[in-house]
Amino acid sequence: EVPLFSNSPGHLEFRGDGLRVRIEAQPFDHPKWVKRSHGIWMLEDQTLLGWSPGESHSRLGRLEIVVDGYVVDLPTAAWSDVFDAPLRREDLPFASVMRSRDGVRTYVHLQAGDAEDASMVTWVFERDRYLYRVVDPLP
Repeated sequence: EVPLFSNSPGHLEFRGDGLRVRIEAQPFDHPKWVKRSHGIWMLEDQTLLGWSPGESHSRLGRLEIVVDGYVVDLPTAAWSDVFDAPLRREDLPFASVMRSRDGVRTYVHLQAGDAEDASMVTWVFERDRYLYRVVDPLP
């Protein structure tokens, strides 16, 4: 596990052994743009992860991974559909960063949403390269 270095209601930063992961979320002020279609929350024809009914919303604004001084090229589409991620509550982070024993693979886990549509998103990196992400619904 990579230790949490700093946090606020809008960010989490993990650091350890030449690795830095920063996750940021900003308020999303346009909830009327989001529509539900066939049981799926959509924004401009993009499926949303974690959208929770209610008045207040946030959207992931940054997911940055730096390995040994190199910023990993991460497509915006790999994180821009994540909404209402509860980054932390009462100093408990709702994300974690794990690294394989040999340091080759890095896993970033983040909860998207807080209601019935909540998911766990895992981004997988190998050395300084993004591989893929996995989205698992939370029970």
